[in-house]
Amino acid sequence: MKVNVAFKSEEGKNEVYSMYDSLLKQWTSPHETWYVPTRYGDTFVIASGEKTAPPLLLLHGAGMNSAMWLGEARKYSRSFRVYAVDIPGDPGRSDERQLPLKGSAYTACPNSHSSGRWAYAYSSCDSRHSFFEIGG
Repeated sequence: MKVNVAFKSEEGKNEVYSMYDSLLKQWTSPHETWYVPTRYGDTFVIASGEKTAPPLLLLHGAGMNSAMWLGEARKYSRSFRVYAVDIPGDPGRSDERQLPLKGSAYTACPNSHSSGRWAYAYSSCDSRHSFFEIGG
């Protein structure tokens, strides 16, 4: 089975990463970034806001990345601990292998308000919180 990836060329990937990095420099609220290992690959996370605030999970639209939340994150970070997550397979910093549209990768999980098993796998990494979710 052929595996689809987010980038058609290494040059395109480098251009997206360069633009992404320049946008992250404009993320004016204090933030941190890291990768969370999931069964669907490493997932890139941008977090901002007080660590003790209620969590808010931001998922970008298809073919996008978490840089789309640049403006809103500043506002949301005043009341929430914001987690902007690059969905694997989209042109961001998460694993570039695209999740299959058929099957269980995007289906809802029991006891979860997430949009799919990938999001459930991510949110399960922090069992201290239940997440609010916007986007996607």
